[in-house]
Amino acid sequence: MNTAKQRKASLPERGFAWAAAFLLALFLVASLFSLLAVQVMTSAGLHTGTATNDSVLDGQMKIIHNYIGVLADAYGFEAETVRQSVSRDELRDFNLNAAAWWTGVLAEGESRTIPRWYSPAMEQAIRNAVDSAGTGEDPNVILAEITEKIDRTVYPLRESLLTTGLDFVNKRADIPGIVRSLRQVPPLCLVLCILAAGLIALLAAREVFSSLKYYGTALAGAGLVLAAAGIIYAVMQLKAMLSQASANLADEFGTMMHTLFLEAGGAAAVLLLAGFACLFIYRNRFEKHMAPGEEQAA
Repeated sequence: MNTAKQRKASLPERGFAWAAAFLLALFLVASLFSLLAVQVMTSAGLHTGTATNDSVLDGQMKIIHNYIGVLADAYGFEAETVRQSVSRDELRDFNLNAAAWWTGVLAEGESRTIPRWYSPAMEQAIRNAVDSAGTGEDPNVILAEITEKIDRTVYPLRESLLTTGLDFVNKRADIPGIVRSLRQVPPLCLVLCILAAGLIALLAAREVFSSLKYYGTALAGAGLVLAAAGIIYAVMQLKAMLSQASANLADEFGTMMHTLFLEAGGAAAVLLLAGFACLFIYRNRFEKHMAPGEEQAA
């Protein structure tokens, strides 16, 4: 009986082990959320995938074509030839340049010059359409209006707001330094997770298999927090709120968040499965081999 008691962790060791399990769950959640934040801020792949998404391009093409139709009614030229001159491939490349500009701004901290739309084919189509209509309108004016519309469609926020806002922030904060510091958060949280897990193993050294209940609780708890965050995001309907300001911005936001939502959902599922697996093994394997007195004490 004395040997059994010696193999059991003391009450303070159990208390500290539960505290370490709480810290492990906290650091797991922090590492995953910070990793998602870093991806939003600096991932060229995420922004490129969003910019070239078919639904985003379809929405942009629809906005541009509708605007060309409005101008055609106002200036009296044939809209279809101008619409056909706006190439989907060119718009895709323009979106890629916009994504590269944004990630470059965050990496370098300089607003630089925003890429502008230019299409010789569209320019020629506008001139031909105006000449065929014979209305005497200046094709340069129409070209400028369509170009500005395409720029504003790809950049839902106006260029002046982007450049002015970034310049204002850059004077008061080191954006590249902040981004570099943010990139260090996930590895730091991972190290803290390892330390918390090691502390649990050390505190439960007398009964090694009992550490599974601490690990299982921490993993499952972190998974539940991620799942709760996903539910809160779905209930808030941020995309619907953004669509009131800009439908195109809402589409891009929705596409990006869909990717992040799938990644976070996969991480939550892995954590929940791993946590419940640890708890299942603990309950069904370890406790079967416990002495009756030990089982009551546990």
